[in-house]
Amino acid sequence: MATPETIPFPASEDRKRRAEDPSVDTISTKKVRADDHQQEQRSNAVVPPPSVDIVSTKKVQPYDHQQERWFSAVALTKAWATLEDGRRRIYELITEPFELAKHRDQYTERHVKSCKDTLLYIKQESITVGISGGSVEDRDSTLKSLLHHFEDPLRKLGVIMVDAAERQAAGHLIILTDVAGSKDDPVVSEQVKAMCALGNKRVVVVVPHPDKVDGDAGLAQTQDQANKILELLAECARLRSLVDNIDNRIVGYEEAGNFAQAGKDGQEKRKAEVQAKLADNKLEAYRLGLRNKHNAAVVVENLAKSCKAAALVPVLYIANGPYAEHLAGHSTKASPMLSVEQTNIPKLRGLIASFPNEVLLKEARLRQNTAIPELFMRLHSYASGEVRERKLDLDVHLKFPESQSDRLIQQHFEQLGRKLRSAINTAVKDKVQGWATQAGILCTKYEAQVSSDVFLTIMKRHGRRPSSGGRPPIDMSSDLVGISSSTMQHIFGRPVDLVVHKFVRSLTRDIDTLSGNLASKLQDTFSVNFDASIRSLNRAKTRFQISVETTTSNILGGMKELERKACAPGEDTYLLTAMVPIYEQVWQLQVNAIDPVTKEKTKEKNRDPRPPEGWANARKAAIRKGVAQVDGVWATVRGLMNQELETLLSEQMTALQKEICTAFQAFRREFDTTCADKFGSSPAELELQQALLENLEKAREHLLGPMRRAFDALEKDPKYR
Repeated sequence: MATPETIPFPASEDRKRRAEDPSVDTISTKKVRADDHQQEQRSNAVVPPPSVDIVSTKKVQPYDHQQERWFSAVALTKAWATLEDGRRRIYELITEPFELAKHRDQYTERHVKSCKDTLLYIKQESITVGISGGSVEDRDSTLKSLLHHFEDPLRKLGVIMVDAAERQAAGHLIILTDVAGSKDDPVVSEQVKAMCALGNKRVVVVVPHPDKVDGDAGLAQTQDQANKILELLAECARLRSLVDNIDNRIVGYEEAGNFAQAGKDGQEKRKAEVQAKLADNKLEAYRLGLRNKHNAAVVVENLAKSCKAAALVPVLYIANGPYAEHLAGHSTKASPMLSVEQTNIPKLRGLIASFPNEVLLKEARLRQNTAIPELFMRLHSYASGEVRERKLDLDVHLKFPESQSDRLIQQHFEQLGRKLRSAINTAVKDKVQGWATQAGILCTKYEAQVSSDVFLTIMKRHGRRPSSGGRPPIDMSSDLVGISSSTMQHIFGRPVDLVVHKFVRSLTRDIDTLSGNLASKLQDTFSVNFDASIRSLNRAKTRFQISVETTTSNILGGMKELERKACAPGEDTYLLTAMVPIYEQVWQLQVNAIDPVTKEKTKEKNRDPRPPEGWANARKAAIRKGVAQVDGVWATVRGLMNQELETLLSEQMTALQKEICTAFQAFRREFDTTCADKFGSSPAELELQQALLENLEKAREHLLGPMRRAFDALEKDPKYR
C-alpha cells in the first residue's frame, strides 16, 4: 500500500484547509483521512507518479546588484573614462623621453616624479554619507541594503557610510523618518536645511517600512489610476475564481476515483494559485506606489516651505524587507510583494552614487585647467633651456610666503572668532533676562499641571513625560529651547553669513598679496625670463581659492550644526546637555536619596534631615534656580556654544594653514626643478630636451582635444551638477 507521502490528493478536510490557506503545500504535507471504503479504493487504484510542482518550486535567482547602471554617476561615464585614459596617455608621452634618455640626474628624476604626482598618484577622495533618524534597526537594515560587502560598487566609488552618531563628519546625509512623521517632522526640516546650506545633492529623505494600503478609501488617484485599480481587482477576482473552479473539478475527480486526472488538475491549480498571488502582489504594489507618491509630494512641499533649497531634495519610500528577499532568492510562489525596482533601493543607491560627482568634477577641473598645464609649462621651461640662472639670492623670497602664511591665517581666524563670539554673546546677554522670566512662567505652569510625585518622575526622565490616557506629552527641554529659538535663529542667520563672507574676502586678498609679491620679486630680480614660473604661481591661486572655499563651506556647515543644537529639539541640543545635571540634582532631592551617614548625623543633633520647606518645594525651588536665573542654564548654554565654536575654528584654521603652506612649498620645489643650479647641457641632455619638446606638443594636443571635449560634456550636463 502506498505511504501517505505518495498519495497525491487526500480527502475533503485538507482540501478545505488548502482553500482557506493557498500557501499550504498541496502534496508533501497532506494527511490521509482514511476510512474502509477509501482505503479499499486507494489499494485498488493505479497510483500515478507524484506530480512535480514546476511553478511553485521554481527558484528565482538572487538579485545581482552588480548589474545596476547608475547613469547619474560621473565616474561610470564614457567621458570620465576618456579623461582617465587621457591622463595615462599624457604620462606615457612625456615620460617616454626620460625613460629612453642616456642622460639621468637628480633634476630629470624630479621631473619624472612631478609627472607621476600630477598624472598617476591621484588619491581618490572619499565621500562620507551619514544615516540619521529612525530606529537602530531601520538604520542597520538600510545600511545592509545599500552596502552589501567590501567589494560593493559604491565603496569602489569612494562612498563611506556612517551612523547618526558620526553625522557631523558627513558631507552628505540620508535622513530616515517614519510614514506619518515624514510629512511634518521639524527635525527632518532642520537637518535638510543644514545640509542644503553645504551645496546641492547633499541629502536624501528616506522612509523605510511603508505601510500597506487597506482598500482605496482616501487614496488620492486620478480617473486613469482608479481604472487601473479596477482592472487589477478584476484580474485578481478572475484568478481566484479560476482556482475555485479547478478545486471543484478536483473534488469531482477524487469522488469518482480518477486520481490521475485529479493530479493533473492539481498541478494546474497550483499554477493558478501562483498567478493569483502575483496578481495580488501587483495590486498591492500599485496601491502602495500611489500612496507613497502622494505622501512624498507632501513631504517635498513641506520641505520647500521650510527652506527654499529643499525643493530639489529627493524623498524616497523604500522597502528593505522585500529587497533582502530578492537578494537571497525565492521561489515563484513566495515572490515578494514589491519588485526590486519598486523597493526603491536601486534608485537610492543610484542617488548615493552621484554624491561623489561634485568632488570628481572639481578634481577634474583642477587637473584640466591648472595642474596639467602647469606641468607642461615646467617641462617646456626645462626642455627649452629657458631658465639657467643661479637662484640662491631668491631663496629668501621663495620661503617668505611659507613663513608668513600660518601667522596670516591665524590672525584672520582670531578676528573671525572674536566677531562671532561677540555676535552670540551680545544677543544672548540682551535676551537672557527675558528667557529666564519666561522659564519661570513655564515652571509655574508645570507645577500647576502635575502632582509632586509626577513631577519627580518627570525629573528622573530628564524632563519628559510621554502622552498616555489622553494626557498631552511633556518635554521641558524642548519647551525651554522654544523660548530662545527665535533669537538663536536670528543670530545664526544673516549676521553670521556677513561675518564669514567678510572674513573670506579679506583672507583671500591677503593670500593673493603673498603670491603677488613673490611674482613681482621673480620679475624684478633677474633679466632671465621667469614667465613660466610666474604663470605657474598665478595658476596656483586656483588652489588657494579652492582651499578657502572648502574652509568657508566647512565653517558655514559647522555654524548650521551649532544653530541646530541651539534651536531644534534633539538629544544633543545645548540646552538638554545643560539641563541634565539640573534634572539629576532635582530628582535626588528625596528622603531615600539621603546617605546613611548624613541621616545618622542629623539624628544625633536631633535635627530633621528633610528640608524645612519640604521635599516637593525644595525640588521646585531647585528647578527654578536652574532655569529662571540669568546665571543658570542659559549661561551654560552660552558656554557650550562658545566652546564648540572655538573647536570648529581651530580645526578649520589648522587644516587651511596646512593646505596653503603645502601649496607654497610645492611651488618652491617645482621652481627648484625648473631653475636648476647649473649651467650648460650635455649632448645627451640636449637630445632628451628635443624629444621632450616633441612629445609635449603631442600631449598638449591630446589635452586640448579629446580630453577637453570629454570634460566639457561632463561639466555642461545638468544631471552631474
